[in-house]
Amino acid sequence: MYNATVKSIRELHPDLRVFKIAMNDGASLNFTPGQFSTLGLIGNDGNMIMRAYSIASNPANAEVEFFIVKKHDGLFTPKLFELKVGDQIFMNPRCVGHMSLSHVPETTDMLWVATGTGIVPFMSLLRSVPNICENRKVVLIYGARQVHDLGYMDELNKFQKDFPNFHFFPIASREELNGRIGRVNIIFDLPEFKSIFPVISPDSMHIFMCGSVAMINDHADNFQKIGFVLDTPINPGQLHIEKY
Repeated sequence: MYNATVKSIRELHPDLRVFKIAMNDGASLNFTPGQFSTLGLIGNDGNMIMRAYSIASNPANAEVEFFIVKKHDGLFTPKLFELKVGDQIFMNPRCVGHMSLSHVPETTDMLWVATGTGIVPFMSLLRSVPNICENRKVVLIYGARQVHDLGYMDELNKFQKDFPNFHFFPIASREELNGRIGRVNIIFDLPEFKSIFPVISPDSMHIFMCGSVAMINDHADNFQKIGFVLDTPINPGQLHIEKY
């Protein structure tokens, strides 16, 4: 029933880890950057417990990367966090989801908003799409409660240093970071943000949001009120959301 192996585990803190998992047959997952797979473990009742997680890695990598927070009252993640390198797990080879760039013109600016582990699909996009910032501006706003809940900080800061059109605004709601404290919405009022995007308009950009239901509900309606259309596989739009 299990078809994959845990290859590495990196702990950011006891409740937050990066897992790399590979298929036992050596095959790479066939996915588009921004999509998710499903992981599974046998529960106490003998039945498989399945949970969907976005993929952080490049599709060319045989080891598939997941950034996962432990939910102490959950059925799946307490078992997942008991695993060690070399242990077996189920990983669905069929990946789905539409947090991709398939509906975004190559020169259209993008605003990305993530909270917590919602950063994951954006990491896959940054790692996988050649010249993603060459002909457009990309702004990433990334929020969490504590600074230690913000993953991939070194890599994201390096992206900002290496690519002039990539702008990174991390923020924590319970701890000061870069002289700021609060939720992601306060970034919209910063002069640094407004100098990049003086106007937020569906005529000039696409918006991607991934993370908590509360964060997305707080912002999605406001964006739709100013003309952004929700993107679906059938009806392309400028507003792309994925709730965790």
